[in-house]
Formats: sequence, structure tokens, C-alpha cells
Amino acid sequence: MAKKMRSFGGKSLRTPSAGKPSMEELLKKVNRASDSMQEIEEAFAQKTFEITAGGGAIKITMMGDFHIQAIELEDELLTEKEDLIDLLSAAFNQAIETVSKEKDTQMDQLKNDLGIGELGF
Repeated sequence: MAKKMRSFGGKSLRTPSAGKPSMEELLKKVNRASDSMQEIEEAFAQKTFEITAGGGAIKITMMGDFHIQAIELEDELLTEKEDLIDLLSAAFNQAIETVSKEKDTQMDQLKNDLGIGELGF
């Protein structure tokens, strides 16, 4: 049989969590982070990245939202189809990696600035 617990005048028997933020504080941080992340993403989408491959034979200009703005090729590449395909693949992969790393870096910095890195976002 379970024992009934007596009330202690509405007082909690638990000790307060020292140093832990309240739920209200966490929600404020999450809302600030959400607003800041949206602003950063909008600004980042307008950022331009220039990536070259093949010693400058190919130059790709990619926006922060991963849209290709321009592709420049040296004329010699147009005669060698296989080389062109290989260099284009390398250039696109490098462009995507560059933009992704820069975006991750900015988001990590924002998380640290807001103190929400430990929240798992």
C-alpha cells in the first residue's frame, strides 16, 4: 500500500537548480536565436562566393543560397569534354563545400553569442 504524503504548506522539498536558466529565460533565448538566425540566413543568401578549379580554368560564382550566378570557362576546356566534366564537378563540389562551411561557421558563432550552443540547436 502506498503512503500518502503530507503537504508542507505549499513548499517544495526539492532544492532549486543552481545556475540553471528558467524555462522563461530559455524561451527568450530561443526566440532571439530564431530571429537572429533568420536575419543571418537572409543576409547570407545574398552573399557571393567565387570558387576556381583547374588552376583558374573554371570559375563559379555561387550565392549563399546555393544558386549559381555565373560560370566562366577557359576556351581550351571546350575541346576536351571529359576534362571539362571533371573540372566542373570539382568546382561545383568545392563551391557547395565552401558555402556550407561558411554558413555553419556563422551559425555556430551566433549560437555562441546567444549562449544557446549547449541547447543542441
